[in-house]
Amino acid sequence: MAQDRTTIRLADAQGYVDATVSGNDKLPAEPDPQVVYHWYRAQRVQATAGGAAGRLLDGPYRAFHPDGQLREQGVFEDGMRTGEWRQWNAAGELQAVVHWKHGSLHGDSVAYAGGIMLHRVSYRHGERGKVHPGEVELARQAEVKAQEREARRSKQQEDRKAHQAERAARKQERRKARAAGKERTKEPRPAKPHAGQEAPAP
Repeated sequence: MAQDRTTIRLADAQGYVDATVSGNDKLPAEPDPQVVYHWYRAQRVQATAGGAAGRLLDGPYRAFHPDGQLREQGVFEDGMRTGEWRQWNAAGELQAVVHWKHGSLHGDSVAYAGGIMLHRVSYRHGERGKVHPGEVELARQAEVKAQEREARRSKQQEDRKAHQAERAARKQERRKARAAGKERTKEPRPAKPHAGQEAPAP
């Protein structure tokens, strides 16, 4: 119950955290060996798969960068992540929005960079599903397609030029052949001797 919870503030390697912990060490009746449980003991928040050895985190959770900038925010239920969780970098830019259910990824997980969505992955009870490309990937795919179209266009232009050059060369050869034939027809032929006239000595 709410009155059994306690809010704590602890330093960690990346800054500090504000977490809500249960008022006792009671563990889930049937811990899931595949689920990571988060718990508090000896001034530390720890995470272990399949169980816990301290007071479970149970309620709002916020982690901060050393300068007080929000780093991560979400909710724990009986030591398990649940609902929507968000992460920010030191500059305050949103990096990820992740959805959990009973300690397993469930729903959409979206990654960002510089305010632009990188990709979106759909999960169902921890099972990774379809990956949806983000704005950056879609832009990259569009650029690749544009480059492929340009390459095809350039290849077609080169093929046309080569074909035109080949036709011009064949045409030039035919012109030369016709010109050579006309020159042969212009060569003088030896005169035939008249009757009773001797042919000139060679």
